[in-house]
Amino acid sequence: MSDIVKKQHNTCIFLKFLEGAILLSTFYFLLSGTFASAATLYLSPPSGNYLTNQDIPVVVYVTSSEQAINAVSGSISFRTNRLEAISISKTGSSIGLWIQEPNFSNETGSINFEGIILNPGFQGIGGKVLTITFRPKAAGEARLSIANASILANDGQGTNVLTTVEGSVFQLNSYIQSSPRPTTQPEQPQQSVIRSSTHPNPEKWYSNQNPVFLWDVPEAATAVRVGYGKSASVEPTKLYDPAIGEYGLENINEGIWYLVLQMRTANGWGPVYRFKFRIDVTPPRPFKIKFVDGPETRNPRPVALFDTTDALSGIDFYKVKVGDSDFKNVSAELAKSNPHTLGPYPPGTHTVLVQAFDLAGNYTTDSLDLTILPIDTPVIIEYPRSLDATDFFVVRGNTYPDALVTIFLQRGLEGPHSFVISSNDSGAFTFIADDHLKEGVYKMWAKVTDKRGAQSLPTEKYSVIVEQNKFVQLGTSAASVIVMLIIFGILLTILVVVSLYIRKRITVFRKGMQKEILEAEQGVHRAFDFLRGTVRDQIGLLSVTKTKRELTREEGKVIEQLEDNLDQAERFLKKEIEDIEKISKVR
Repeated sequence: MSDIVKKQHNTCIFLKFLEGAILLSTFYFLLSGTFASAATLYLSPPSGNYLTNQDIPVVVYVTSSEQAINAVSGSISFRTNRLEAISISKTGSSIGLWIQEPNFSNETGSINFEGIILNPGFQGIGGKVLTITFRPKAAGEARLSIANASILANDGQGTNVLTTVEGSVFQLNSYIQSSPRPTTQPEQPQQSVIRSSTHPNPEKWYSNQNPVFLWDVPEAATAVRVGYGKSASVEPTKLYDPAIGEYGLENINEGIWYLVLQMRTANGWGPVYRFKFRIDVTPPRPFKIKFVDGPETRNPRPVALFDTTDALSGIDFYKVKVGDSDFKNVSAELAKSNPHTLGPYPPGTHTVLVQAFDLAGNYTTDSLDLTILPIDTPVIIEYPRSLDATDFFVVRGNTYPDALVTIFLQRGLEGPHSFVISSNDSGAFTFIADDHLKEGVYKMWAKVTDKRGAQSLPTEKYSVIVEQNKFVQLGTSAASVIVMLIIFGILLTILVVVSLYIRKRITVFRKGMQKEILEAEQGVHRAFDFLRGTVRDQIGLLSVTKTKRELTREEGKVIEQLEDNLDQAERFLKKEIEDIEKISKVR
């Protein structure tokens, strides 16, 4: 008996375990379905009113915001007694490879397509698949529905992530042309042309919901009837007696509308005149800007992705603005078929603003900050910290190969001057100033731009002191000193030669030349006194200069050299004169 109880107990445990496993699997399946990515296949426009003489372009779009997709397929059906397909366009399609070329059959009322989106697939809003143009055949309701559709995720498993399909419903209205005024009834009013001060172009969309209409009232008209509606066959029902020539509407909903007018004369009511007007007040669908390289990049020409749709009038164009630059227009077709390249832009954070405009002038805006990262700054290897004004200014450095290096030079508070040179294939560059730099204190720095247009931040600012040539720097006084040095050397040489000559002559003619020796001695004294006075004057001139400004190192050395040379010459002449005097006393 106990064995039977044990078996029953084990069986109960197994059943409970099995039940838990089934519940866990079901929960996992439901949870997986809950978090599956959602994708939509839809037609645009979703609705509208059209005349039977109007072609209707319908665009097939796909949206997958959460996950990239790589395959789209489906079948569109339509009523052949209402519509006929006349063309299919793949222009601007996101499909890169067609497994089944898009085709249509007006016998079966079907359009089939199947294609692949190449890696990395498509992720976003409003990816264009194809455009189909229909031609109405008869008035009435025309429906377009999507069947046998699939959207496969780019996950390596081909997961079908399609969750929603949206077709279109159109109202087709018979085209009615206004009848001309009968020639047999001259009393009938002249044909009146309806015009609008707010919605002048019947083929253009407007965001004004308060249209105003005008017409000329002939003298024979006694009353008018007006009306409006979304059907081109609407009849005028509102009577105005006497006749009016202006009519306004308020808070009209979106869509394509028709104003109708009929005039009465003594012969009765005339023909019905019609005027079409279009209203769209809803902005395009919200969208997000994306950058192929991400919001931070070293690419100075970032690639932006932006695209959206408009349910009623359609996208007209985009406006793109980066930072403080002016707006730039981008066509809707270009934005759909190609990523938009911006730039080039310098390093820094730039706000990218995109506005999507529909055909009525309504717009939706998105903005995103884009950071352009700088490339590496050039390396300054050699530059002169100081140089003579007669020397050439030379800078050497290293950076990216075949890049443009901009050297900046700024003297004092003056504006900087820029010079552009190229680096060689190994990245080395040398800058030699075309002209000699003027005297002063300069700041020098550099930056580089590579082949893509990417820029670096500027290097640190290096100080460079440019001085005048030391001879020019001494000015007039220094030049005079140099001249005096030359004169001093000449006179000193003459004195030495004269003294030697006198000494020799004294030795030979000691007795007979006493008077001449004394005269020569006095002449040497006078010449040396003159030379000493002149040199002292120049030293004094430099000393006066010293009270007005600090003397340069060269000027100080000149003073020291003059004084030293003067002392040596004085000692030499003194000794020579003493020798002459000794010789002259010897008989």
